[in-house]
Amino acid sequence: MLNFFRRIRRKLAEDNKPLKYARYAIGEIVLVVIGILIALQVNNWNEERKGKIEEIKLIRNINQEFTHNLRNLDSVKLQIDNIICTPPTHIPVDPGSPKNTKLT
Repeated sequence: MLNFFRRIRRKLAEDNKPLKYARYAIGEIVLVVIGILIALQVNNWNEERKGKIEEIKLIRNINQEFTHNLRNLDSVKLQIDNIICTPPTHIPVDPGSPKNTKLT
């Protein structure tokens, strides 16, 4: 394919027809620019796709962490409720503490 384009370019240059050669050269430049723009667009689409995948991973991780924290919070709440609702069966009293001394 490249040989085909080289032959056309060489023939135009040898025929001493600068206008035709200039048109051909501009056409090649336009094709290259279009190819670069297409490659950039494909790259942007790919980067956007990767970003969405990463965003989904982060949201799932946050959801899992939230669920784990919620379970831990429920467990702590149950423990606190058990401590508050359970009446003490024995209150240890230290005989030497100032609360137990009689005032005279």
